Amino acid sequence: MRARLWEGFKRFYKSRIIQGLFFMVLALAGILLLASQFAPSTGLDLLRFQLLKDASLSVSMSPWIVALIILWTLIAWWFVWPRGQPWEATEINVDVARVGKIVMRPNQETAGIAHRAWAEIMTRKAGLPFDEEHDVVVEVYDSWYQLFSEIRSLVKTIPVEKLRSSEDAQKLCDYLIQVLNQVLRPHLTRYQAAFRSWYKQQTSDDPNESPQSVQRRYPQYTELIADLKSVNESMVDFASALWAIARGRNQENGSST
Repeated sequence: MRARLWEGFKRFYKSRIIQGLFFMVLALAGILLLASQFAPSTGLDLLRFQLLKDASLSVSMSPWIVALIILWTLIAWWFVWPRGQPWEATEINVDVARVGKIVMRPNQETAGIAHRAWAEIMTRKAGLPFDEEHDVVVEVYDSWYQLFSEIRSLVKTIPVEKLRSSEDAQKLCDYLIQVLNQVLRPHLTRYQAAFRSWYKQQTSDDPNESPQSVQRRYPQYTELIADLKSVNESMVDFASALWAIARGRNQENGSST
């Protein structure tokens, strides 16, 4: 209970609004102190309200009040206006099909790696649901092959010193390799070579037939497409996890823990 109260107090203390109010109070105290130093012997009217004979209200402000308003405006702009926040590592806890639970507290460098991997997946066929009416299987395989190479190259470019110094960088590399070996590779090993060979023969026999029509005649088409869609779903799920790692927000509820 005490730990929760303390955490709540720290969050309250770190609030930019509270900090802004604190500096506004300091500005008010400073203006009053300066005004009192320069006030004449008869005193100084900072703000005067006067009801005139015609029932109108006259308001007069001293330069000190104008200075205070300007200071308050600047303080409010500084503490309330949105701006980039410093990176703060947060724990990410997500479940990914065929990979399992991913738990890490990524630093900025690890988040950068996750973002690059996410971009590679989402800009290729692996990150999009398969459309049987329009997509061509061989084009999907070409895209997967390129993704396989890019992810592998991304893992290779991570300096060894980062892997040694960051447990989460090690975990992320393991997850990336796991996705290649346990999600993409099994389907490609089982279906790609046989399908490409069959497809090449079929298209050479009738070059005018649409690729979509040709691929539907593949003897194992239903089984192949079902597994291909399952792989796509797993890759989209993994891309969501990478997005969560890169942005510091859990994918279940869009918030960090």
